[in-house]
Amino acid sequence: MSGQGESGIRGAQAGDLFLRINIKAHKIFKRINYDISSEKHISVKQAILGDKIEVETIYGLLNLKIPEGTQSGTVFKLKGKGITKLHSHGVGDHFLKVVVDIPKNLTRKSRQLLETIDI
Repeated sequence: MSGQGESGIRGAQAGDLFLRINIKAHKIFKRINYDISSEKHISVKQAILGDKIEVETIYGLLNLKIPEGTQSGTVFKLKGKGITKLHSHGVGDHFLKVVVDIPKNLTRKSRQLLETIDI
């Protein structure tokens, strides 16, 4: 910042002020230009049967319908839920990657039920 630093010696003009700003990465969101990306973990049951889930966006919570048969790694585009474009019109999008969590420890009953269904 030009002229905003310490006063000069014997009435000389003030020096410049330099600022160093460190910006921490957000815990949930990643910014890519005007777009936002994030991940949401869902259960196998939600992926197979479909469900309605709540998704956190920079504008607050949003309900999203997960269609049946959704695969892990599927990316949903939430149009207009990104960053407002500077000196222009429009808004970026929010890209949500769905990650299906596979259970590690099944109960005996759950295992038997899974073995009886034909997938």
